[in-house]
Amino acid sequence: MTTCPSGHPSIAEDYCDHCGAPMSAAAVPVPADETPEMTAAVSAPPAALEPCPSCGAPRSERDVFCESCGYDHARGAPAAPPAERWTATIAADRAQFDRAAPSGVAFPEGRAPVALLLTADEVDLGRDEAGGDPAVSRDHVTLLRRADGSWAAVDLGSTNGTTINDDPVPIEPGVEVPLADGDCIRLGAWTAITLRRGEGG
Repeated sequence: MTTCPSGHPSIAEDYCDHCGAPMSAAAVPVPADETPEMTAAVSAPPAALEPCPSCGAPRSERDVFCESCGYDHARGAPAAPPAERWTATIAADRAQFDRAAPSGVAFPEGRAPVALLLTADEVDLGRDEAGGDPAVSRDHVTLLRRADGSWAAVDLGSTNGTTINDDPVPIEPGVEVPLADGDCIRLGAWTAITLRRGEGG
């Protein structure tokens, strides 16, 4: 049996059985037939500091982050917001197909929409991702995550262009076009890609 730095008898030699304090190298062995004099371990409470500047919760010098709102006291900044989840749903749009009236192309009846969870900062979309739409270039448009977590579309110099929502004018190739929740990117004979925030697996 040994004695921890606070004077507690302990069978364990790594941490005190009584108070959990790490045993020091200078721990004193206690003979089995002796009872050590018990001393009260008094530890000073952590110093109180100004309350959290974000939510006003009390804090101590040991708090790196606010326990209420997550404010980062070390950096003096609010807690980073959780990353927003965005999805891009690729669907065959009959109305778009009827407007385009492509000659010699059949509308893909019964094709189920495909939802892509946008996890990368850059997502390239082309003919394969569009389900074989013949009017979509192999490398047609890129979705880019912006610094604020939102997304932008960049046409990659596609043959038939890219439009946003119901604007018939194609976006300029190579230029980032900001997108909002619910915006629809239209390309090819029938492909409509709708961006949604807060959806997906």
